[in-house]
Amino acid sequence: MLVVEPLARHPQVLPELAAWMRAEWTAWYGPNGPGDAMVDLQRYAASETRLPVGLVAFRDGELAGLCALKDDVLPPVPELGPWAGAGLVGPGFRGQGIGAALLRAVTELARSLGWANIYCATATSRTLLEREGWLAMQSAELHGTAVTIYVKSLALK
Repeated sequence: MLVVEPLARHPQVLPELAAWMRAEWTAWYGPNGPGDAMVDLQRYAASETRLPVGLVAFRDGELAGLCALKDDVLPPVPELGPWAGAGLVGPGFRGQGIGAALLRAVTELARSLGWANIYCATATSRTLLEREGWLAMQSAELHGTAVTIYVKSLALK
């Protein structure tokens, strides 16, 4: 069974998630990178309703993934937000729909908080976003990486 819940309810998983982030995004969170995985995770775990908000997925009680709804400003498009980000599925859980479930959960969170749109900048998750109904808006460069910026309308149908 897959369960997605706010990270704020599960602070015990922060060290494991930090290790995953360091391994997955070494250029950013590794020893020579500018990011600090634990600091970011602590921010994501600080609230269930005030941005940023982290969500975690558990498959049969085992930590399986992370996603966050963030209020970060992206230099190429400072007028846009909030952002779906920090999407990460544990290596043993990939290909099981967990990333899609986290993306749907973060989208519903944004809708419940009253946002009209949600955005995502990615270099690697285009297929997932498009399969989930997100629309490509533009290309940009973020921290030296070419990304595509996507939008998802949260208007009720």
